[in-house]
Amino acid sequence: MLQRLLCGISLCAVIAAGAKAAPVTAAAEPVDSTVQIPAFLSKDPDLKLNTTPLMLADDAESFDRRSENFWYQSYFSIWMPSIKGTVGKNETESDIDVSFSDIMDKATFSFGLNLEAGKGPWSVIVFGLYLHLKDDLTTRNGFDGDLKGDFALLDVAGAYQVWETGLGSGKLALDALLGLRWTYLKAEIDINTGPFAGLNRSRDKNIFDPYVGARARWDIDRNWDIQLLGTAGGFGVGSDFAASGLLQAEYKFSKKWSAILGYRAIYYNYDDNFEWKVTMHGPVIGISYAF
Repeated sequence: MLQRLLCGISLCAVIAAGAKAAPVTAAAEPVDSTVQIPAFLSKDPDLKLNTTPLMLADDAESFDRRSENFWYQSYFSIWMPSIKGTVGKNETESDIDVSFSDIMDKATFSFGLNLEAGKGPWSVIVFGLYLHLKDDLTTRNGFDGDLKGDFALLDVAGAYQVWETGLGSGKLALDALLGLRWTYLKAEIDINTGPFAGLNRSRDKNIFDPYVGARARWDIDRNWDIQLLGTAGGFGVGSDFAASGLLQAEYKFSKKWSAILGYRAIYYNYDDNFEWKVTMHGPVIGISYAF
């Protein structure tokens, strides 16, 4: 018994001496971010569980589109405007009123495409849309008629970010805009009653309106942003006055794809041997792609 006790003491002394002799190095090996799963929990003892925190670098990059890197974004949208105003000239001058409830019946859908590309504080915006419209109208003399028309728009603008500040977990920025809007209008008016029954008048117009504007952008977080854009122009070059506005919310459901929902309004005061004094406004829905 005494002999076994002495052997145990000697063995402990050897282990202690070995532990004391092994120096502790200051430069430790890199810590592996994986955890070995015990063999009794898995049939594969080499199976590891990754505990590295999930990185959102891709999301952060897409969130800060106004970086020093080139970026691009496109929007395809459907606009459903109601239209109210005056169209025509002299005996065909008529009031037009396509209400929101008439949109489905009269198919006043507009298809739009918006492209924007930039680098740093600068960007270029190209926006186009097309709308085929029709309506039952009444002339200023009280005679009934029909209107069929095509409306197309191409808008090119330069934008420069003039101000930015943090707001919550995101940022708020303001862009100054300078652009030119080309509008193509074709209107055909048929008078159905009265002394001018059977009269048909058709007009094609190309309207070029320079404009200035501003855009506020609130990037709320990695998923949401809101834009408010307004322009004013014409200045007698094309229209006597023309204006537009857009309020748009965007939800990013991936790095490159997002859904948009907004409300757009466009106003024209044009009178050059043909009157086009109308307000067009309605909801916008669409999808966006960015890189």
